[in-house]
Amino acid sequence: MESILQGWLFGGDTTGTSFIWNVIWFTVLFALIFFFNQRIQLWTYQRNVEKAAVKLEILAKRGRERLLEVVKQFGGEGEEKVKAIDNFLEFFAIEPVDR
Repeated sequence: MESILQGWLFGGDTTGTSFIWNVIWFTVLFALIFFFNQRIQLWTYQRNVEKAAVKLEILAKRGRERLLEVVKQFGGEGEEKVKAIDNFLEFFAIEPVDR
């Protein structure tokens, strides 16, 4: 029973070197997590925001292309119409908020 426990704790090595390596790795990982926890969270949040921004850009491009296709089907082509669509898509307004 003792050899099974030693094999499980020490990774099959009964000389104790694997135990020392395990302690070193756990200490290093704990230190990294302890000291860089907020920075790691910030990196993951930034990556998620960047992915969402890329998805939104792709959706905006697809929507613009689809709108141009529909306008060409029903209204013909024209540089003026493309400029009007671009102006409409770029326009936004922030309404005042009443408290």
